Amino acid sequence: MLGRLPFFQPARDAAAKNVAEVNWHKTQRIRWDDDGAVFFSCTVDGLDEIAWWVLGYGPEVEVLKPADLRRRIADMAARMAKLYKSG
Repeated sequence: MLGRLPFFQPARDAAAKNVAEVNWHKTQRIRWDDDGAVFFSCTVDGLDEIAWWVLGYGPEVEVLKPADLRRRIADMAARMAKLYKSG
């Protein structure tokens, strides 16, 4: 599967700087917004390749698109929250 993946916005300065400074993927593109947010995009072979990387930023990042990745991250985050609520 090839697709345009993802656009996400690191909400904190440290995460934004980290995303912008590191070469994470050979197809990556970085765009800074006027408010200091970084928008990252790349093309990968499937969602699994990038889902775990996105999750590593926790609440510091929001997947904007594609919708399939956004849903996957939301589902994984909900399942993680459920684990910690029951403990």
